[in-house]
Amino acid sequence: MKTTSHTAPAKTPPLRGDFAEAMHAKYVAKDGHKASKRRILIVPALLLAVGIGLGSAARAGLSPAWATAVTGALAALIAGWAVSAFWVAFRVDPLRDVDWATADAYEQELTSGLHPDVRAVLARAQDQVRQQLPATARVHLYSPDQLPEHACTLDTTGCDCARMRVNAAVLPNRRHPVILVGDRLLDEPAALAYVLAHEVNHARRPWLLVYSALQVITLAGWLGMGLVLPWHALVVVAPAVWVATMLLHWVNELAADIAARTTGPDAARTFWTMLRAARPTRTALSRLTGAAMAVLAPTHPPITLRAALADRIAHRPLP
Repeated sequence: MKTTSHTAPAKTPPLRGDFAEAMHAKYVAKDGHKASKRRILIVPALLLAVGIGLGSAARAGLSPAWATAVTGALAALIAGWAVSAFWVAFRVDPLRDVDWATADAYEQELTSGLHPDVRAVLARAQDQVRQQLPATARVHLYSPDQLPEHACTLDTTGCDCARMRVNAAVLPNRRHPVILVGDRLLDEPAALAYVLAHEVNHARRPWLLVYSALQVITLAGWLGMGLVLPWHALVVVAPAVWVATMLLHWVNELAADIAARTTGPDAARTFWTMLRAARPTRTALSRLTGAAMAVLAPTHPPITLRAALADRIAHRPLP
């Protein structure tokens, strides 16, 4: 009997993506437009409405025992999903398929033409994030580019994506955190220092836990409340949860503003002036929708309040 042996083909490792392309796809093309983010802000109200509908249907169409069993089982599934989402957010890197060598090349190209003061501010922020996230292999930099093709400028009436150009954020990926920096901040070392001091404070472990917990409440808590609670309890609990969630968001933001006061009053004043200039021209409809979003999901205190507070605390002596 003739036998043959076949050599197993060598496994080719999967191709890893370019850092700049991955960041653009995830944080600019997908999430960059403020208009797309506004749809997310109505999620709490929608989830609450869905939960109320399901809970009411179960209580109306089933016996009390069965209704309790069904709504309890659904609530347990929601809780399990929320816990798993909380775990994944801390354990899984959303950019795990990126070739991080391309991130180093991108950072070198990004920073090569910057003013020394700007490079120093960026390097200090990278060191601070690295100290706060011990599992970090390297902290990377990214500046959003290829913004949506329309009148996107700070020099005319402003637009949604213009706000990306004067803002920053820290993406606390487990092994490879990324600092996002708007291109206009790269021309203003003082404002950049203020914004990054604010954002680095958000990267502290307690605030990361608080933020993740708030995300879980937004995605699961409202749905669970509407599902389980009867109307007489819901009218008391839902407003209390809304107020508590708002206060946690506001405390988070104001604490970060206070932490940024070490950069001085001029830095804060420069940033808030730039941010106001980047705000789109308000129409009657945008004012109405903005007010509705502020009520449904007040994730940030009003800009006027934050700017006034920053101006007051910046002149106080540091402890």
